[in-house]
Amino acid sequence: MTMFAEKVAAAVAIICLTCVSAYPSGPPVGSCVTMFPSGHNKTGQTSETPFEILISKTSIKGGDSTGIEVTLRVKDAKKEQFDFEGVFVQARKGNSPTPVGTFKLHSGESYLKTMKCTYDNSAVSHKKEEEYTERKLTWLPPASVTEKQKIQFRGTFVKNLETFWIDVKSPELTLMVGASPTLISSAVLILSLLFATRSIV
Repeated sequence: MTMFAEKVAAAVAIICLTCVSAYPSGPPVGSCVTMFPSGHNKTGQTSETPFEILISKTSIKGGDSTGIEVTLRVKDAKKEQFDFEGVFVQARKGNSPTPVGTFKLHSGESYLKTMKCTYDNSAVSHKKEEEYTERKLTWLPPASVTEKQKIQFRGTFVKNLETFWIDVKSPELTLMVGASPTLISSAVLILSLLFATRSIV
């Protein structure tokens, strides 16, 4: 093999390695709107997705610090013989590309990471190339909710470079108006004054 041929072969090997890796440390910020896995030169699968996004509650109030548990998993790991090596999730209202709320990872989580899509912790993705059939995380609603709204968690699940599903949706979550921090503070202040008055009397 000539030196030129060796250089060409090395270049091809590097390109192929890059293609196979396809952002093993997570999607770039440029994918925040479309949630399409960059580096994958195909359209997503049109068959029924083997993955699902489950939520621990169907409704929650704005400012609820307990949040809800979100589960990313294979529908039937034993039957499907599937796993995912890449994932990207956001909570959204309707067809809006703007994320809602923030994510919090469980202690000791080594596969997932939070991302900044518009603001900090508004999305979650993988941070290394590993295979899983299930991961869990916590979602926190925004502190201020002025009207009742329906949101869904939307995800992209990647099996490999050529096999992935986009726009996988969770059941709907109703986000309800919660008591504002100002109102809560005022109520606490009034109660404190009442108890103080009773103590003096």
